[in-house]
Amino acid sequence: MLLELLHDLEKDRENRPFLDKIYNALADYHRNTTRDSLAIVYYNKSIQSFKEDQTLQSINYQTLAEMKFDKAEYKQAGAYYDSTLTNLAENSKKWRRIKKKRENLDDVIKYEDIASINDSILRIAKMSDSDKLAFFKAYTDDLKAKAIADSTAAAKLSNKGPGIVNNEFAKKSVGGPSASGGKFYFYTPATVAYGKVEFRKLWGDRKLEDNWRRSEKKSNGFDQDQEIIMDTTPIAELEIFNPQTYIEEIPSDPKVLDSLTIDRDFAYYQLGLIYKEKFKEYDLATNRLEKLLAYNPQERLVLPAKYNLYKIYGLLENQTSAQKYKDDILNNHSDSRYAEILRNPNTQLASDASSPEFKYNALYKAFEASQYAEVIKKSDGYITLYNGTDIVPKFELLKATAIARQDGFQAYKKALNFVSLTYPNSPQGKRAQQLYSTTIPRLEFKQFVPDNQGANFKLLYTFDQNQDDEISDIKKQLNAAIEYYTYQEKMFVSVDYYNPSTTLVVVHGLDSKLGAQGLGEVLSKPQKQARKDKITSITKDFVGISSENYQIVQIHKNLEAYRLNPKQAPVKPESAAKKTAVKKTNLNKSPDPDKKKALIEKLKRQKKAGNSKKETP
Repeated sequence: MLLELLHDLEKDRENRPFLDKIYNALADYHRNTTRDSLAIVYYNKSIQSFKEDQTLQSINYQTLAEMKFDKAEYKQAGAYYDSTLTNLAENSKKWRRIKKKRENLDDVIKYEDIASINDSILRIAKMSDSDKLAFFKAYTDDLKAKAIADSTAAAKLSNKGPGIVNNEFAKKSVGGPSASGGKFYFYTPATVAYGKVEFRKLWGDRKLEDNWRRSEKKSNGFDQDQEIIMDTTPIAELEIFNPQTYIEEIPSDPKVLDSLTIDRDFAYYQLGLIYKEKFKEYDLATNRLEKLLAYNPQERLVLPAKYNLYKIYGLLENQTSAQKYKDDILNNHSDSRYAEILRNPNTQLASDASSPEFKYNALYKAFEASQYAEVIKKSDGYITLYNGTDIVPKFELLKATAIARQDGFQAYKKALNFVSLTYPNSPQGKRAQQLYSTTIPRLEFKQFVPDNQGANFKLLYTFDQNQDDEISDIKKQLNAAIEYYTYQEKMFVSVDYYNPSTTLVVVHGLDSKLGAQGLGEVLSKPQKQARKDKITSITKDFVGISSENYQIVQIHKNLEAYRLNPKQAPVKPESAAKKTAVKKTNLNKSPDPDKKKALIEKLKRQKKAGNSKKETP
């Protein structure tokens, strides 16, 4: 039999140079006979018996990776794929294929780590002080026992006898002759970490090279002739074996704990979607999403999690659980998009001969033309028509952007959240999540900026959406004025969408708010005979605004709040003259004749300068 032959070859001492190949053959035999546990043992033996055959080594690691992948043990599969890559020629065809497989595991490994680590930290953070101490005491006692056992074994192997164990955990200090003690290596992670720290304290950072002990190789102040001596510090006093060392690392700040909770909950949601869509591991998907809901997460995650559980249980033919979540959504979230989908699952639009991409491109042109209401309405139709295809997330993100332009910040935030959670593995879903995490916090600021902090300013005129003729006329008048004053290189006029009922005509390129208001005042006056045929008076109210505040107004749709701010009030024609009249009236009440005279002279100079500015804004 093949198995007996392979075992005979394994026992033959002359075959030791070929053990890696023999063990690989034994592993293949057991894998082909569905004895996976034995196969794993022999693949690992083949790896440990590595001679010079890197191709065989890569096959061993790749096979183990695929076995772990088939068992949905993705983190271990990723580690084996990493090892596979180190034994392949970089950029070879096989290397690129394995690299792609490994990259497909990036997200699941990342989110499993976040979920696991944050879960552990949050669980420990909720413990009482006594429970924390008991937990870490058990951990450090186990760590200490393993370290002692490993060092005892190492001491015996180096023929130093059991007596050396007493010194192995001692602190190392510099100066004086060497104390008794042998050379050995700690194989536990804790003692290795401790040894690395102590090495750097003594020798500093040194390259791995010949003559590393020479004085010129040092990066600290220790003398090369000084040797390590052993200080008989009890094991219990070493930091790595002190429970308090670990207790102090557990956060207690509510903000930190909240951040850990948010990250953990989002990780569980992402894992649910990844297992559902990328790997078709529906049991794992339901496990992660059910666990998420048990944590009572942020509101933005609750409804998408319930909807996906409804879909997954349907795929698993678990109609009881599917109906449970369907009823939950319809009863508790009846106004949501998900409820609408559940109520009308078979809604279809008339078919169109054009491709989805053609429809998307046409809709994008409508978006560029500021036809946001049309974009939103048609996107909904196309999303239903092309449901289940890759084009849907593109329509969703375009719709979210149109919603931002039409309805402002809060509506945009909600729309982005929907796209990121509904299509997390699509490029558009990832883009939406990136925008939600990075751009939304920046856009949330809606406090108006003081005018003296602005560098560029605009002049605004507001119109109803249906005033097309008036909008066209004022645009022509403004362009004529800019041309008359030869400001074409600096200023320009645009017609900007504000909301479904309001359009803004905007003059861009002014240097100050005073300049913007001055231009508005000049254009509101009856024009002199010399320019009557070129410039028509514009008697409509106007607003001067900085570019920074205009951006805030467009994002948050709060132009009315800007208007109501006394410092930012819209200017009516003749307002400057009225202010001058008020100042003159107040001067007549001044009890100090000298002060009155000085103020009158100052006012005359300001008026003269103001008239000059009105002529040439």
